[in-house]
Amino acid sequence: MKRGLYKRTLHGFLLFSLVFATSCVDDTYDLSKDIDMTVTVGGNLVTPVISTELITLDDFMELDNESDVKTRDNGDYYFGLNGEESNSYINVSKVFIDETSAKSNSSLMTFDRSLAINDEITQDIENLHPDFQIKNNEVPSDVVDVKETILEGSPLAINIHFPGSTNLKGIWLKSGFEINFPDYYILSEELGKDIYTLKDNTITLSKDLYIPASGKTIYIVCNGLNFEKAPEGEGFIKTDSHSYILFNTVLTTKGKAAVKASDLPVGQEEISFQISCDISMDGMELTNVVAQVDPEIDITVDPVKIENLPDFLSDDQIRLDIENPQVMLHINNFSPATVEINAKIKAYKNNQLTQEIGVGSMYNTAPIYAANGINNICLSTKGYSNSSESNISNVKVDDLSKLLTIIPDRIEITQIETSVLPEYYSIRLGDTYQFNTNYDVDAPLTFGPNLNIVYTDSISDLGSDLEDIEFKEIHALIDATNNIPLQLGLDAKPYDKNGQEITDVDVTINGNIMAGSMTNGQNSHLEIIIKSKTNSPIKGLDKILLQLTGTVPDNMGYQTLNKNQTIKFDNIRLKVIDGVTIDLN
Repeated sequence: MKRGLYKRTLHGFLLFSLVFATSCVDDTYDLSKDIDMTVTVGGNLVTPVISTELITLDDFMELDNESDVKTRDNGDYYFGLNGEESNSYINVSKVFIDETSAKSNSSLMTFDRSLAINDEITQDIENLHPDFQIKNNEVPSDVVDVKETILEGSPLAINIHFPGSTNLKGIWLKSGFEINFPDYYILSEELGKDIYTLKDNTITLSKDLYIPASGKTIYIVCNGLNFEKAPEGEGFIKTDSHSYILFNTVLTTKGKAAVKASDLPVGQEEISFQISCDISMDGMELTNVVAQVDPEIDITVDPVKIENLPDFLSDDQIRLDIENPQVMLHINNFSPATVEINAKIKAYKNNQLTQEIGVGSMYNTAPIYAANGINNICLSTKGYSNSSESNISNVKVDDLSKLLTIIPDRIEITQIETSVLPEYYSIRLGDTYQFNTNYDVDAPLTFGPNLNIVYTDSISDLGSDLEDIEFKEIHALIDATNNIPLQLGLDAKPYDKNGQEITDVDVTINGNIMAGSMTNGQNSHLEIIIKSKTNSPIKGLDKILLQLTGTVPDNMGYQTLNKNQTIKFDNIRLKVIDGVTIDLN
């Protein structure tokens, strides 16, 4: 009997029992040394008993560094898929004060030479209250509301002058003269601190200020506007069609002015004239604001591809039941705004959509928020993460495991909708902020009762080995000790060299390999029978197609595959029923 036949047949029967066992039988074992080549026709022939060493899942997996199935430090297997970072940008439009207008306000003053004291005639200035309007006719729609702004532009100019013709040389505004601004102005005295002080939005002259007949301008820096302090009907105004900015400013003044009696025209006992005051500003831009904003954020994320799997996870019939798959979103938000995200996660196989789920408040999960800074957001079936990263926000997504029921070759996050939470943020209008997005998939190979692993292989080219031997029935008897938490079932079909199933040969497998655990191996017995249905010697057998199925028993709950889990085969022997006919020529 040819040595090759025995070796291939034994290897094949081990493959029946557990597909990966074929590589673990001692190839130096020569059955021809241990059996009597003289065969009694009609008798039963039994080979000697052999066993395998412990076979680990690591032996079977044969993972390389490129595999999408990876191993943790403790030996547990998991799907580890990494995406590519994508960059988006957040920009909130600039806002300008595009219209300012001033109404000059005048007060009539009369100075009588007879009232002079030490050559100075002093009068109260009354009813000098200039108007000033600040307006933006239409604010861009991505600026929703403004509480406060810092302004950039020219300072406010307080122009004091004398309309009409007069013989006046000039007047003095007396120390203590006040100009009061509404409290929504945010002012600074840096341009006038040598002539006035600023307190509670009131400018107070710290010394007498000479105003020549040609007029004089007092400058004050307006650093910003507090919209919350604006009177009703002013500030940030929203309508059904648009928003705009409006401030109607009225300044109030209080104090005295003086002229020198000696400056009055000769022979003139009194002089009357109008003193006017108005405000001007060349332009302003709202820069740093405290505002509600709603910019458009266009996020696109490249798909994650699943390309390198071990053979036993490659069959189209496989259906996984993974306990707690996790999609970890990594978002680095450089803007001050908190962004809410809703999206669809879609799984594809052979370019066909196999499953999609929605995540975010639109789809009845917990909201997904990306605040300023680094955000690690874990989407998972159970609501917890296996990651060691810090500051993880967990979002429970009940149907997430369905994405991997059929193992996809591509996972996409798409139909991403974003909105900024309606809160007030300190933000610089016109600036562009980066928004970086990446994600990875971590799915522990922890399987439940709906698991169905299918693996197909074959014992091929049997025709050349069987050309010198004829038999009607042969049995392979195998004992297995299984420390892998999968129940293993086997099926087989015979084929001829043309790939056609042979209908007059039966391949029967009695028994399954029962699921065990790392600490409690389960013993099982298998019997594999190849038998002629016609009572004639088996002819034309060239290939046996094998199908291995792996399941988790209902009573075991969820079980994790680990590289150190083992199976061992003992008492392996072949029994040929009713003898064999061997052509020794």
